[in-house]
This record gives sequence, structure tokens and C-alpha cells, in this order.
Amino acid sequence: MSYKFIFSLIISFIIALIAPINVSAQDNSGNTVEDEYFNIVEENLSDKINKDAEEFINENGISVSDPNSVTELSFGSLVSFFINKLTAVIKTPLKTFAACVSVMLICMIAKLVLLDNSISKFIETCGILLCVLAASFSLTETVGVVKSAIEDGALFMTSFVPVFTAAVAAGGSPTSAAGYYTAVLTVCEAGTFIVGAIVVPIINSVIALSIVETLNEDFPIITNALNKAAVWTIGVVMTVFVGLLSIRSLIGNAADTVAARTVKFAAASFIPIVGGAVSEAYSTVKGSLSLIKSSVGVFGLVIVFIMFMIPLITVLGVKIALDLSSFFGELIGCFKICSLFKKFSSALAIEIAVLLSFLLMFLISTSVVLLAGGGG
Repeated sequence: MSYKFIFSLIISFIIALIAPINVSAQDNSGNTVEDEYFNIVEENLSDKINKDAEEFINENGISVSDPNSVTELSFGSLVSFFINKLTAVIKTPLKTFAACVSVMLICMIAKLVLLDNSISKFIETCGILLCVLAASFSLTETVGVVKSAIEDGALFMTSFVPVFTAAVAAGGSPTSAAGYYTAVLTVCEAGTFIVGAIVVPIINSVIALSIVETLNEDFPIITNALNKAAVWTIGVVMTVFVGLLSIRSLIGNAADTVAARTVKFAAASFIPIVGGAVSEAYSTVKGSLSLIKSSVGVFGLVIVFIMFMIPLITVLGVKIALDLSSFFGELIGCFKICSLFKKFSSALAIEIAVLLSFLLMFLISTSVVLLAGGGG
């Protein structure tokens, strides 16, 4: 081997060290991996969001790829959105209230004019049936709203949970992600079935029995027992679910933290020369993935909140209309009709409890994973 060849090789090596050439893969679209991930998330979730939630995120410019779009959301814009929705759904409760008050006024006037006791009872029975007719449309609508809200929420969460779980697992919390995935998907599947097969028939039974109990004083009162059983069951299920998920998330977070610190220690200790740099790089990448997890999680929280709050407003509006009708009936002495309205209102209380329970279960479960899933 000649000296010229050796000298040329040394010179080439020195030049390569002084002036290195940067080589990297180029994305023709100009998007980063993070942007591509957010695009996939939005594509998967866009067709699972209902009309109200889609309208809200479009009006306020909320995007999963922009965490600041949620933090910059003002309380005024949220109130304004709900007020606009309230004006759209308040027509039905107002019509119900007006119809019920009109029927009670007619019954009161007829009873004052016709002092005959038998005729007064007949008029009161007719008034009860007319109030049932006046409130039937609202009651039927609320049952459909509750069922649709649970189905839409479960459909969205079924698509959201795998995406969010992947972000949580990639962010260094695979144990917490596994617990969240199993628990929430179970609630989605079981909740849809329970509402359709159990809750809706119970609500319809309470409404039907309310009419029978009001018309027939000798009929045993069953609606109170059904109401209490339904509310207590919902409360117990929610308490058990949130408690178990919180415990699993905390235990999983502890395990993930130990695993993450083990990886950092092993990288810093056993990789020669660049071990410390690898450990710091791991922490940096993990922090970036945690930001992605937070962006996806907060986006899901906002969507679920909007999807359930509109049905809640609808049911609450009808309940307030019936409560006001009951209060007005007590003032003018229509006590049987008041009793009917109170029983209808208790059926709507079950619907509100169902919606609030599912909303809180989704919100609390996701928030627990967001807060606990650190992984060290």
C-alpha cells in the first residue's frame, strides 16, 4: 500500500469530520409525524361527532392538533352556545306548560260552576287525561333524546378510546392505558345495552303506572319504588366504576413510573459514552408524547361534554315545565293533576341521572388517566 493512498485516506477522513453531510428523510407534504398523527385522529373521530358537538368545535375553532384552542375557550362563548341551544329546545317545554295550565284552569272553572260532586270527579278525570295528552309528546321526546345521547356517546367513545389509549401507552403509561381501555369500552358496550333493554322500559313503565295510580286511588303505588331502585342502582354502578378505575389508574401509574425510571437508569448506566444523552433524549421524547396525549384527551373531554349537555338541557327543560305546572296546580286546587305531574317529573329525574352518570363516568375516567398517567 503506497503512502499516497494512506495520505489520501487520512485527508478524506478529516474532511468528513470537519464538514459532515446531513442526510434525512424528507416528507413531501411538509408534515411532521405529529401532524400526521393528529390528522389520523381527526379523520377517525370526525364522523363519530354529533351535529351539536361539530357545530361547537367549528364555531370556536377547536382542533385536536392545537391544545391552545381549548385553553383559549372562554366561558362566555360556552354560555352563548348553550343559550342558543336553549332557545331552540325551549319551545316544547313552553308548549307543554301552556297546555297543562290551560287544562287545569278549565277544570277549575268547570268545578266552580258545576258544584255536583260526581260531575266534578268526571271533569277532574277528563283533565288528567288531557294533561297526559299534553305532556305525552314531551315525555316521548325526552326518552328518545336520552337513548340517542347514550348511543352517540358510546359510538364516539368507542372510536376515541383506542386513539387515546395509544397516545397514553406511547407516552409511557401502558398499564394505565390498558386499564382505561378495558373499563371504558366495557361501559360503552354494557351502557348501550342497559339503557335500551332496561332503563327505557323502566321509564316507560313509570310513566304508564303514574297515569294508572293517578286515575285509580286503590291501585298500589309502585312508581316510588321503581324511581328509588333506578337512582340507587345508577349511583352504585357509577361509584364502583369510578372507584375501581381510580385505583387501577393509580396502581398502573406507579408501575409505569418504575418502568420509565428503570429505562432511564439503564440507558444512562449501561450505554457507554452517550448513555446520559440517550436518557435525556428519552425524557424529551416522552414529554412530547405526553403533550400529544393531553391534546387528544382534552379534545375528547370537550366533545363528550357537549354531546351530553344538550340532551340534559332538553330533559331538564321539560322537567322544569312539569314542576311549574305542578306548582300552579297546587295554587288553584288541582291536586290530582299535580300528583300526576310530580310522578312524570320523577321519571324525568331518572333520565337526568342516567345522562349525568354516563357523562361523569366518561369525564372522570379520562381525567384520571390524564392526571395520573405520567410514567415518571
